[in-house]
Amino acid sequence: MLKKNGKIIILTPNKNDGIKNLWKNKKYTEFIYDNITINYFSLKSFEKLLKKLKIRDYKIKTINGYSLFNHINWYINKKPLSSNRVGRDQITEHLKNNFKMNDAKSKKLFNKLKKFSNEYKLLLEKFNLGNQIELIINK
Repeated sequence: MLKKNGKIIILTPNKNDGIKNLWKNKKYTEFIYDNITINYFSLKSFEKLLKKLKIRDYKIKTINGYSLFNHINWYINKKPLSSNRVGRDQITEHLKNNFKMNDAKSKKLFNKLKKFSNEYKLLLEKFNLGNQIELIINK
């Protein structure tokens, strides 16, 4: 059904995301799993499906939309923050807006926190523990 050079992009939750698999957060697991959902995908299950369908031209990876601060919140409070969006959070932006940024020390400290959170997100993606799977199928 795709035109030549067309693409299908599928974005779905990752069964093996970081909060569930690294932090072993039972409340988070209960929160994300929906009783009416037929299947949750991992990279491995997507790759099996693609092989069965004989789809060879694709890119698949996990992406992580949640900050380290979100993961720490889940660890401490066992529930989401009301300011979050599905698939990603705005905690870093919220911190920046409320952080006292009127001197060089404050800016340097905030930038270190932000850098640490970004590095954490990149590591989750590197280890396929991002909260979402992005699949791009090319024709």
